[in-house]
Amino acid sequence: MKREHFEGRKNPYTGFEIPNDLTLIEIKEMVKADKLQEACDLLAKVYGIKSAKILISIEKSPESFLVYNFIDEEVILYIENLPSSVKKLYALLLGFFEHLSAMKSWRFHDDPELSHDKQRKEAVLFATRILDRYVAMGFLVKRE
Repeated sequence: MKREHFEGRKNPYTGFEIPNDLTLIEIKEMVKADKLQEACDLLAKVYGIKSAKILISIEKSPESFLVYNFIDEEVILYIENLPSSVKKLYALLLGFFEHLSAMKSWRFHDDPELSHDKQRKEAVLFATRILDRYVAMGFLVKRE
């Protein structure tokens, strides 16, 4: 995390809305077909921002299944760590939220370290709310 990246953010975070059901179905189908860039492009269109570039790494990362490179606006997905389309979808949503936060210049806290931590928590909430919506629509089975 680059401290300067979070220090320069101007807009207080005000929350998010998830996309409508038809868009969510389209995103799910794109991810299932391994069209991750197209899914990210659609999310970017929904939120009115420039899309992130999706990079697929075939290396296995010991630390994570994704990295957001805010300098180059890239979501790097370590595909070996994502064995199913649901895990790919979850990772894409997390990475997209990091990108959305950067594009919207959202500040989650005045302290850059705390802002970064809170952004990560909000990214998990974003992805979880969308996956919960898929469960409610009958596309996914809820796991405990």
